[in-house]
Amino acid sequence: MELCQQHTLKPILETIQDRNHRLRNKQDIFDADVIITADTGFASEDNTRYLYDNKIDGYVPDNQFRTRDPKFATQKDTHGRNKASKYPATIPAVEFEYDPVNNRCFCPAGNEMWLHHEGVDANCMPGCSL
Repeated sequence: MELCQQHTLKPILETIQDRNHRLRNKQDIFDADVIITADTGFASEDNTRYLYDNKIDGYVPDNQFRTRDPKFATQKDTHGRNKASKYPATIPAVEFEYDPVNNRCFCPAGNEMWLHHEGVDANCMPGCSL
Protein backbone atom coordinates (compact mmCIF):
# COMPACT_ATOMS: atom_id res chain seq x y z
CA MET A 1 0.00 0.00 0.00
CA GLU A 2 1.30 3.44 -0.87
CA LEU A 3 0.46 7.03 -0.35
CA CYS A 4 -0.58 9.21 -3.27
CA GLN A 5 2.81 10.94 -3.45
CA GLN A 6 4.68 7.66 -3.31
CA HIS A 7 3.16 6.27 -6.48
CA THR A 8 3.44 9.54 -8.41
CA LEU A 9 7.23 9.93 -8.56
CA LYS A 10 7.60 7.85 -11.73
CA PRO A 11 4.78 9.65 -13.65
CA ILE A 12 6.07 13.03 -12.49
CA LEU A 13 9.58 12.33 -13.73
CA GLU A 14 8.29 10.82 -16.97
CA THR A 15 6.04 13.86 -17.55
CA ILE A 16 8.97 16.22 -16.99
CA GLN A 17 11.13 14.12 -19.33
CA ASP A 18 8.39 14.11 -21.99
CA ARG A 19 7.88 17.88 -21.70
CA ASN A 20 11.64 18.36 -21.92
CA HIS A 21 11.73 16.39 -25.19
CA ARG A 22 8.71 18.23 -26.63
CA LEU A 23 10.51 21.51 -25.95
CA ARG A 24 13.44 20.08 -27.89
CA ASN A 25 15.74 20.50 -24.93
CA LYS A 26 18.72 18.33 -25.73
CA GLN A 27 19.64 17.53 -22.13
CA ASP A 28 18.05 14.36 -20.83
CA ILE A 29 16.75 14.93 -17.27
CA PHE A 30 18.01 11.44 -16.39
CA ASP A 31 21.50 12.39 -17.61
CA ALA A 32 24.40 11.83 -15.23
CA ASP A 33 24.74 15.60 -14.75
CA VAL A 34 21.19 15.96 -13.40
CA ILE A 35 20.33 15.27 -9.76
CA ILE A 36 16.70 14.54 -8.86
CA THR A 37 15.53 15.31 -5.31
CA ALA A 38 12.15 14.72 -3.70
CA ASP A 39 10.74 15.15 -0.21
CA THR A 40 10.01 12.36 2.26
CA GLY A 41 6.47 11.94 0.95
CA PHE A 42 8.01 10.13 -2.03
CA ALA A 43 10.00 7.70 0.12
CA SER A 44 9.22 4.11 -0.81
CA GLU A 45 11.05 0.98 -1.86
CA ASP A 46 9.36 1.15 -5.28
CA ASN A 47 10.63 4.68 -5.90
CA THR A 48 14.13 3.77 -4.75
CA ARG A 49 14.06 0.76 -7.07
CA TYR A 50 12.75 2.93 -9.96
CA LEU A 51 15.59 5.45 -9.50
CA TYR A 52 18.19 2.68 -9.24
CA ASP A 53 16.89 0.59 -12.16
CA ASN A 54 16.80 3.65 -14.43
CA LYS A 55 20.23 4.88 -13.28
CA ILE A 56 18.70 8.16 -12.12
CA ASP A 57 20.84 10.16 -9.70
CA GLY A 58 18.01 10.79 -7.26
CA TYR A 59 17.75 11.41 -3.54
CA VAL A 60 14.65 10.85 -1.40
CA PRO A 61 15.11 10.94 2.39
CA ASP A 62 13.27 8.25 4.29
CA ASN A 63 10.30 9.23 6.45
CA GLN A 64 12.14 8.77 9.73
CA PHE A 65 15.46 10.51 9.02
CA ARG A 66 14.67 13.40 11.39
CA THR A 67 14.11 11.06 14.33
CA ARG A 68 17.68 9.77 13.94
CA ASP A 69 19.45 13.07 13.24
CA PRO A 70 20.42 14.95 16.44
CA LYS A 71 20.17 18.28 14.55
CA PHE A 72 16.38 17.81 14.50
CA ALA A 73 16.01 16.81 18.16
CA THR A 74 14.37 20.10 19.19
CA GLN A 75 12.53 20.79 15.95
CA LYS A 76 9.46 18.67 16.74
CA ASP A 77 7.96 21.46 18.80
CA THR A 78 7.97 23.79 15.78
CA HIS A 79 5.85 21.44 13.65
CA GLY A 80 2.57 21.43 15.54
CA ARG A 81 3.57 18.61 17.86
CA ASN A 82 4.01 20.68 20.97
CA LYS A 83 2.79 18.61 23.93
CA ALA A 84 1.85 21.76 25.84
CA SER A 85 -0.72 22.65 23.19
CA LYS A 86 -4.42 22.12 23.97
CA TYR A 87 -4.88 20.75 20.45
CA PRO A 88 -3.93 17.21 19.50
CA ALA A 89 -0.85 16.76 17.36
CA THR A 90 -1.43 16.71 13.64
CA ILE A 91 -0.53 13.37 12.13
CA PRO A 92 1.41 13.89 8.91
CA ALA A 93 -0.02 12.33 5.74
CA VAL A 94 3.06 10.15 5.36
CA GLU A 95 1.86 8.12 8.37
CA PHE A 96 -1.27 6.99 6.52
CA GLU A 97 -1.35 4.13 4.02
CA TYR A 98 -3.34 4.25 0.80
CA ASP A 99 -4.38 1.16 -1.15
CA PRO A 100 -4.92 2.43 -4.73
CA VAL A 101 -6.21 -0.93 -5.97
CA ASN A 102 -9.13 -1.00 -3.52
CA ASN A 103 -9.29 2.78 -2.97
CA ARG A 104 -8.93 2.43 0.80
CA CYS A 105 -6.96 4.41 3.35
CA PHE A 106 -5.62 3.21 6.71
CA CYS A 107 -4.69 5.28 9.75
CA PRO A 108 -1.32 4.83 11.50
CA ALA A 109 -2.97 2.33 13.90
CA GLY A 110 -3.93 0.18 10.89
CA ASN A 111 -7.67 0.89 11.01
CA GLU A 112 -9.50 1.47 7.74
CA MET A 113 -10.81 5.01 7.44
CA TRP A 114 -14.27 5.87 6.15
CA LEU A 115 -14.59 7.73 2.87
CA HIS A 116 -16.13 11.14 3.41
CA HIS A 117 -15.82 12.42 -0.14
CA GLU A 118 -14.44 11.05 -3.37
CA GLY A 119 -13.29 13.42 -6.06
CA VAL A 120 -10.30 14.81 -7.81
CA ASP A 121 -8.03 17.20 -5.99
CA ALA A 122 -7.01 20.00 -8.35
CA ASN A 123 -3.54 19.94 -6.78
CA CYS A 124 -3.03 16.22 -7.31
CA MET A 125 -1.23 14.69 -10.29
CA PRO A 126 -3.19 13.28 -13.28
CA GLY A 127 -4.32 9.75 -12.53
CA CYS A 128 -4.55 10.32 -8.77
CA SER A 129 -8.10 10.12 -7.46
CA LEU A 130 -7.80 11.22 -3.84
